[in-house]
Amino acid sequence: MRYTFKQIFATRYDSTRPRARRLAERFVPVNIITKTLSPYSAFVFLNLGISADIVTFLSLGAIFTGAILFIVGYPVAGIVAIFIFGVLDSTDGDVARVSGRTKYGGTLDSLGADFFYALIPSSVGYFLFLQGITLGVLSSQDIFTVAVFGSFSFLLYRTINIKRLKFLMSYNRQDTTVASDIFDLQKNRTANFIFRIVKLYRHVLVKDNFFSEPGLILWFSLLIFFEQWKFLAWYFVILLLYNFGFLVLNFIKMYLIFLAIEKEQPLK
Repeated sequence: MRYTFKQIFATRYDSTRPRARRLAERFVPVNIITKTLSPYSAFVFLNLGISADIVTFLSLGAIFTGAILFIVGYPVAGIVAIFIFGVLDSTDGDVARVSGRTKYGGTLDSLGADFFYALIPSSVGYFLFLQGITLGVLSSQDIFTVAVFGSFSFLLYRTINIKRLKFLMSYNRQDTTVASDIFDLQKNRTANFIFRIVKLYRHVLVKDNFFSEPGLILWFSLLIFFEQWKFLAWYFVILLLYNFGFLVLNFIKMYLIFLAIEKEQPLK
């Protein structure tokens, strides 16, 4: 065979990866599981001559399959599909690090998260709607609406983040350098406070265990498998409140970054 497990295990971790990613790999259960399984699926794909980009397309197919299964009333099969997505999402990176990355591979891979956030919370919410699950004053239709807004809030955050990064790149700056300038110079105590709150609020262990792809896969799987529909509905409410709070903080953070750069380089 062309590729060996030794090659895959030797390259499966990027030595330059940030501390947050290292924490996520060690303390997020779904990441631990998928990272443990992915070398074996990578071994199969590599030796079948299947590229990392094809694996990414397969992962997108798993998302669509999961969403359809939730909508038609097969939730357990749906969680199997999104778990397969999690494994494939880790596998394409293992394959790419061994066989080589394409110029568009990273962009294609990021689409997986976009499709996941757009389709999975909404489709699970629709399943709860079909079951007639209610929470106090919240009707089943209200819960479905909360789930849809949860999906929308994820996409809105990602859109804001892309806009901010493009703006910073146009000035050859990064979030961290702008924030560091604000802290070190102590120009704005409010900015200092906001940046620290955002950092704590979006800490990788909180986010990845509860409010991002690994967390959603974990809690959807547990609550659906044990048929805890009420808890699943509450999870959607908490998810939306968390994302709304982060969007508010992120808007403020983005505005402070804009002000900091404008002060450094005023428009002519």
